[in-house]
Amino acid sequence: MWLVYGTLSDSDKDRQPTISVIVPFFNEAGILTAGVTEIESSLRRRPTPFELVLVDDGSTDGGGALADDMARGRPSIRVIHHPINRGLGAAIRTGLSSARAEVSVVLDADLTYAPYHIDLLTDSLEDTQAAIAVASPYLRGGAVCGVPWMRRMLSSWANRYLSIATGGELRTLTGMVRAYRTAAVRSLDVRGDGMEFNHRLLFAALRTGLQIVEVPACLDWKVLRRATASRRSSMRVLNHCLRVVADGLAFRPSLLLAIPGLAPGVLPLAAALLLALHIPHGEAATVAAAVVGVQLASLGFLALITGRYVRRSLRPSAWPRAPLESRHHA
Repeated sequence: MWLVYGTLSDSDKDRQPTISVIVPFFNEAGILTAGVTEIESSLRRRPTPFELVLVDDGSTDGGGALADDMARGRPSIRVIHHPINRGLGAAIRTGLSSARAEVSVVLDADLTYAPYHIDLLTDSLEDTQAAIAVASPYLRGGAVCGVPWMRRMLSSWANRYLSIATGGELRTLTGMVRAYRTAAVRSLDVRGDGMEFNHRLLFAALRTGLQIVEVPACLDWKVLRRATASRRSSMRVLNHCLRVVADGLAFRPSLLLAIPGLAPGVLPLAAALLLALHIPHGEAATVAAAVVGVQLASLGFLALITGRYVRRSLRPSAWPRAPLESRHHA
């Protein structure tokens, strides 16, 4: 269910944008002005009308008031407020609900993906007629810069796991920076208000047969060497990881077949249990053979799905490598 917060002014209604850029934020007052200024400057270089939708997800650091000040007298900028913090997914859903253009782009306020990705993503939608274009640092030609090692490993392995769940169709599923055909994604039934919204939306799109393309992108955290209030806590990261595992299994239950192959200690454990129970040698041998058979079958299945993932990973990208631009923030 798509919920809309906020209303349009008369001046907003007079202009029909060709692109809606949605920027959700929560307690990012320290970087909001610089980020919005850079995004707006990039959009003004486009020859067609645009709207910049700022979604304040219940900020308590004055970011909401700051966004209102930036929007005052600028009809191309709209601000929508959540009374309380509801989560990244809820903020994205609100932005997509209120977008007036046929194409919507979601961008982060801290510009870990520079504004030039807007054109890369919208161009890919136009060229392919896809419903969704994903900024993918894990696609061949993409790049990851300045991300702390632990966070990078967690993100990389989460995306590999989710990619395997899709049969290697996609490489990046957890990222929020994407372009959408607005009407198409509004029709999707996506549960969850947190970070899990991002990969669940792609799962829902795959289930309904919507075309998704990926564009090599540059995820750059080097610009974050400044104060930001909303770096995620370890507990929230852990909860997100658990949701990723559960959602991957829900999308492709056959992944459960790979679990025995990932547990090499099952055979010694079974043998020890059989000895402790004084099972006759003949029956013990039959059980041991069955355990070995299950593990070999599981390993074979694991090799099959991993091989499919690797083959698709090695395919050359149809899109040019995202340029590593230097970025200067006010």
